[in-house]
Amino acid sequence: TGGTGADIEGRAVVVHGYDGGRIACALLYPDTPAPASTASGFVPYFSYTGALAVSGSVGAVATEGVTQSFAYDLSGVDPACDSGAGTAGNSCGIHIHANPTCTADAGGHYFTGTVASDPWTSIGYTSSGGATSGVVTVTTGGTGADIEGRAVIIHGYDGGRIACALLESAAET
Repeated sequence: TGGTGADIEGRAVVVHGYDGGRIACALLYPDTPAPASTASGFVPYFSYTGALAVSGSVGAVATEGVTQSFAYDLSGVDPACDSGAGTAGNSCGIHIHANPTCTADAGGHYFTGTVASDPWTSIGYTSSGGATSGVVTVTTGGTGADIEGRAVIIHGYDGGRIACALLESAAET
C-alpha cells in the first residue's frame, strides 16, 4: 500500500464476492500483544512428596503468533536428568499445563486451536548437578494472553510432576 501501520489504522477491510460486490466489512485496529509472562516462586507440585525443591525462573515468555519462546534458569531439578530425558513420558520436562493452579491438578499439557497433537512431548531439560538453563520454543496454538495464569510444571526423570509456578504478566512482576 505504501503506507505504514498507522496509516491504515481505522480503515475498512472489505470482502468482495465473486461478482465484485461488497459482502462484508471490518475496521482495522492495532494489535496490542499481551505483555510477556514469567513464572517464579516454584512450589512442590501438590501431590509431590519427594525431597527436590525447585527454584529459579521461567520467562519472560514471548509469543509470536501462536508460538511461545522462553528461557529458564532453575536449580533443585532432578539430578537424574544429568544425561537428559529418559524413556518415561514427560521425563525431565518443563511444560505449560492447561489448568491455572499449583494447589490441585494442573491438567494436561496446554495446546489449543489448530495444534492437534501435544507439542510438549519432546520438550525437556538436561541438568548439571541439579541445575539447568536453556531456551524453549513451542507452538501451542495459543496467544500470549491465553497462556497467562497457567501452570508451569517441572517434571522429574520418572516423568512425575515435582514443581509448579503460575505464569504472571511480566508487567506485574
